[in-house]
Amino acid sequence: MVAEGYAAEGLVPFICECPDVRCRQLARLTLEEYRAVRANPGHFLNLPGHESASGRISRVVERDDRFVVVERAVPVPEARQREPASDSRIT
Repeated sequence: MVAEGYAAEGLVPFICECPDVRCRQLARLTLEEYRAVRANPGHFLNLPGHESASGRISRVVERDDRFVVVERAVPVPEARQREPASDSRIT
């Protein structure tokens, strides 16, 4: 984590990790809160209301006034293992 070597007091801005690739909105958390979110690689930080963009692929595991933590139903590494080793569309 980039912030690992830094000490910060108060709320630090983090970009929302919702599935909308255009989203650049900021959630403000303490470093301790963010570390707790990222302690589980299947957990992602969302702004309140953005968890609905995840649809059925995730579930809310924590809700706060400032942020929501969602857990992906299918972890990314597991989903990648299901993909074919090669794409037949590529020649």
